[in-house]
Amino acid sequence: MPVSGTSTSASDIHPPYREADSTGPLPRLAVGVLVALCAAKLLLHLFTSVRHYGYFRDELYYLDMARHLDWGYVDAAPLIAVYAKIALWMGGSLAALRILPALAGAALIALTMLIAREFGGGRFAQFLAGLCILLCPAVLEVDSLLTMNAFEPLFWMGCIWVIARILRTGDSRLWLWFGLLAGLGLENKHSTLSFGFAVTVALLLTGHRREFARRWIWIAGAIAVALFLPNIIWQIRHHFPTIEDLANVRREGKNVVLGPLAFVKEQIFDLRPVLAPIGLLGLFWFLRGRRWRLLGLTFVVFFVLMEVAHGKNYYVFPIYPMILAGGALWSSSDGLEIALPGCAQRCARPSSPSSCSGRFQLSRCQRGFCRRSVSSLMKMLLA
Repeated sequence: MPVSGTSTSASDIHPPYREADSTGPLPRLAVGVLVALCAAKLLLHLFTSVRHYGYFRDELYYLDMARHLDWGYVDAAPLIAVYAKIALWMGGSLAALRILPALAGAALIALTMLIAREFGGGRFAQFLAGLCILLCPAVLEVDSLLTMNAFEPLFWMGCIWVIARILRTGDSRLWLWFGLLAGLGLENKHSTLSFGFAVTVALLLTGHRREFARRWIWIAGAIAVALFLPNIIWQIRHHFPTIEDLANVRREGKNVVLGPLAFVKEQIFDLRPVLAPIGLLGLFWFLRGRRWRLLGLTFVVFFVLMEVAHGKNYYVFPIYPMILAGGALWSSSDGLEIALPGCAQRCARPSSPSSCSGRFQLSRCQRGFCRRSVSSLMKMLLA
């Protein structure tokens, strides 16, 4: 992801954290697996949401927005009307509406696999990351309807992919791509502001706060603001109707307010008990290592913010692909080699005498490490 047309100086590229999980070239992208999972995602929606269930009331509202395009709306950012306009160009049928979020969901699978690869995950880790997104009930839910929620994870995970590459390469110029994606994300849904806040706080809590001493992150911020500016101007000209609408919703008690335990319970239910442990392992893997701690803190800050602000349960959905990708890597043999390279070299056994290409079965030492890590994680969560 190079940045063309810019000069390079010694201050633009700084050494990344050199840990055991950061050496060596990236694994090969599992293209066949990626295509198969994306095709399965599309077929799943083609035989369900694209053909059945009827129009959701918000979809009819967005179709009306599409007939009156503007730089803002009372309760939505402008891009949702653009998506609906595309659906109108394709006839405005139920299939025309629903194929767009289905395509967004397929793209999210591909992007999550790319993130897992950026973390150092091989073929199996990439497959597991993509499979988690394919089977995740929360993702299936939002990808079944034409709403801004189906596209929000693409912008957020695009930003996470950029951050992961910055952490791996130390190239601060890549923040320009972050600014571009964040700006488009703001035009898709205003909650991207909360995501940007979480990233900023996580940067300040880690050694990566040094990025604020370089120009690229500030230029990225300017790009994001420039892209968001048309909506800001619309809000000013109409006396900030979105803020007024949010205040009215809060005053009338329209949304259900969940306590901390109920909020966590909803998240586990939305991920299901099968995928929730993978996400927790991914979060633990981020937080335990110096290199990716920024990502783990981003999730923690965002999650706490949503709870304190009494956000709806699905507000957290767009950030889940990140921890599922981390959990997929940690759960694979690749992840164990990255987490404990010395232990892997001493204790891992080749799966067959002729397979000396790095494919390992889990040894007693590695299984013991897994059990101890899970135990430590549970103690940390219950403390």
